[in-house]
Amino acid sequence: MKKSIQFITAMFAIVFLCQAAFAQTCCIRVTLDPGNMNDVGCNMQGATKAYMHSGLCTAGHSTCVQLANTGSPVWMHVVGNWPSTGPANDDGVGQMVSAGNGKWKIEMNIDSYFSSTQVSSEGSGPMQSGTAFYSMGMVFRNEDGSIEGKNDIFCGDFFILGLDGANPYAVAHDNGPTQAITVEWITEVTTGISKTESNVGIDIFPNPSTTGNQIALSLENYERNVSVSIVNHLGQTMAQLFNGDLNSGSHEFFWNGKSGSGKSVSAGIYTLLVSGTSLSATTKIIVN
Repeated sequence: MKKSIQFITAMFAIVFLCQAAFAQTCCIRVTLDPGNMNDVGCNMQGATKAYMHSGLCTAGHSTCVQLANTGSPVWMHVVGNWPSTGPANDDGVGQMVSAGNGKWKIEMNIDSYFSSTQVSSEGSGPMQSGTAFYSMGMVFRNEDGSIEGKNDIFCGDFFILGLDGANPYAVAHDNGPTQAITVEWITEVTTGISKTESNVGIDIFPNPSTTGNQIALSLENYERNVSVSIVNHLGQTMAQLFNGDLNSGSHEFFWNGKSGSGKSVSAGIYTLLVSGTSLSATTKIIVN
């Protein structure tokens, strides 16, 4: 009897440790590969921007695995906008970044992403922060909704299952496997490219800051269509610092910690996003 109690105690300890370790993986990375999307009507071919329109299910495991293109409980808390429910705005909500080789990716803290006030009215509104979640539904589009990204089975939805475990995975709407989406837990959000590319250097001082940030860029080559912007955790542009062409060499910019409307942003972690014709790089900016 004593050995049985010890065994049960040990098993509870293992479960607790596993849950504690799993809880540290706050965030998720979703990568879309149009090269593995074969239906020409919905394979994102030709898109120069990509947006993820997604829903999160918090109704319990048995409910959240009921997959369907329409009426699925997976679409409880929705982020993004879709042409059938309103204008497909180029507003930054759910915007993905290039992952190279024609792929797109987005990273998010699921809790803050789906509990935000930016959640669409299409579902049941924002989730309550701290609520357990089990599955996600998603479809993709370009900036104006003229190009769509869906699975090869009649252009249906994609789903991510297993969010209550250590190994989430993507499926098509009939619960079949898909090679078009990969998903993985990550320990922090880096918003797109997880490291600075070799042809651009970024230096920010001070960081963290309460008064603003001096930003220095170093380019190896002349670069066209350079955008230097500050985005929040939803991918929304808070401030646009530069748009245009840049010569090789050093360039300096200053962000005063305010949004485009002139209001000071809330304390938190933001992302400096630098993109151009042949580069894409990010780094964190912390506002205290």
